[in-house]
Amino acid sequence: MSVSNQLPLFGDYANPFFEQSHTQQRIRQAVTECLLLADIEPIPPSYFRIGSDAVMFPVGEAARLKTNVNAIRLLKSLQFPKPDLTPQEQEQLLQYVGWGGLAKVWEQEPFRLMQEGKTADAVTERWIRQYGSARLELENLLTSKEIALAEASTLNAHYTSRLLVEAIWQAVSRFGFSGGRILKSAAGTGHFIGIMPDSIRQVSSVVAVEKDLITGAVRLY
Repeated sequence: MSVSNQLPLFGDYANPFFEQSHTQQRIRQAVTECLLLADIEPIPPSYFRIGSDAVMFPVGEAARLKTNVNAIRLLKSLQFPKPDLTPQEQEQLLQYVGWGGLAKVWEQEPFRLMQEGKTADAVTERWIRQYGSARLELENLLTSKEIALAEASTLNAHYTSRLLVEAIWQAVSRFGFSGGRILKSAAGTGHFIGIMPDSIRQVSSVVAVEKDLITGAVRLY
């Protein structure tokens, strides 16, 4: 595909850690151009399908924080272009849920106090116990740009449950769509594509756009 080698699109496994320099207008332009191309590739047969028994959303804040950190740690260890992952590695990345329900980990004041080793009040002490070690590891794993994007995503990074995704696909099918070109903006980690019915998947091509660096990278694997 020739439109943009920086946007992470299906059929064009571009480096997911691309420079976030595109304006919204440029992204819209790139997506429009891609949809007009005749050579958009079908969804790869090997692309991860989310099985009915897969754990997509760990229960509890502590569990979600742990799986987020584990997923980022794995992601940073992978070589690009896209390697073959084990089923265990795919499951590990699948459980990355973003930061919509974990905004407290990015609070600056308790993190500053922890770094400076200053005596803290009970609220800060509780933050350190709950988030301190994870925040330190995230600071080491992520670039400053990735951290800024993670912080900015806390207002809207809430992923859709399997039940709702399946209901939407059922509705789309009832509306008469049986396959073709699919645009998934705000693609997240790929739940809608991973749960897509096989009958649609086999005859469809997808352009997926995700502006958050880490989330887009998880989707590519």
